[in-house]
Amino acid sequence: MGSWSIVIPSQGIRVHGDTKKIRDFLNAEIAYFTRLAMNGANITLANQSYGSVQLTETATRELSRIVAEVDAEKTEALERYINDASARQVLVGASVMGKRVEELKQESPSSRDNASRNTFT
Repeated sequence: MGSWSIVIPSQGIRVHGDTKKIRDFLNAEIAYFTRLAMNGANITLANQSYGSVQLTETATRELSRIVAEVDAEKTEALERYINDASARQVLVGASVMGKRVEELKQESPSSRDNASRNTFT
């Protein structure tokens, strides 16, 4: 097992370790997006609608691909993830912002009251 690093200063993420530690981090990210359950959710923030979002499906698929590449000792997908997350194009669930998004979703009256309609405001 090799030595890996996931360093994303813009989101406060620093993970160093062997393949298992990196796989555990990535699997925790998959679990985060699964809990977030934002497939077909209509996102509205500050009265601005962002339409239907397929976040969970896309995130879990891409993270699963990264796990498979890490297991094969390949770095391309992981490097792309780190670069995109550093540019804040990817939300890291373990980040302060990721935790806040999960809290807001749980606190959102629309999320609770309209769970059947998958609305998050």
